[in-house]
Amino acid sequence: MMNFRLFKIVLILSTASIILSCQNQFGIENLNNGLSDYRHIRNINQSFVNNFEVNKTAFFQAHKDSLGIVLKLNDQIDSSLVENYSLGMYLYQDEQHLFNEEVAWNPHPKIQTFNNHKYFIETIAVPHTQIDTLVFYLFDRDKYRTIIGNRIVLKNIAF
Repeated sequence: MMNFRLFKIVLILSTASIILSCQNQFGIENLNNGLSDYRHIRNINQSFVNNFEVNKTAFFQAHKDSLGIVLKLNDQIDSSLVENYSLGMYLYQDEQHLFNEEVAWNPHPKIQTFNNHKYFIETIAVPHTQIDTLVFYLFDRDKYRTIIGNRIVLKNIAF
């Protein structure tokens, strides 16, 4: 009788643990529902330029030393607008300034669509689980001349 009761307790705790851990994992279902059920998001609602907005960002551990970054764009954004720009990124981590090349950032992300929600989804190589500041900006597609429009600045990112 005692063994059965212990078994039930272990089973209940194990099931609860699995359910909770599944809710924290990032997957296609999070993209399909516009990131509404994912807990590691930030509501941004900022524009780089007219009609090029970032509504939310999400972060997930892609691999041991890499961070997955999802930028949820405005649903009406047009690919032709995006193709005019490159997306730059730099970050501060442990009081050190790291640029695109140092974190293996792709400056030419493509729009990915899931259930009519539009995203940029990329990974960066970061050795720690805390980023002090992360900055996104646009520049000309062919080469860097200057920042175009507004920068989007995120602070205190843990993953």
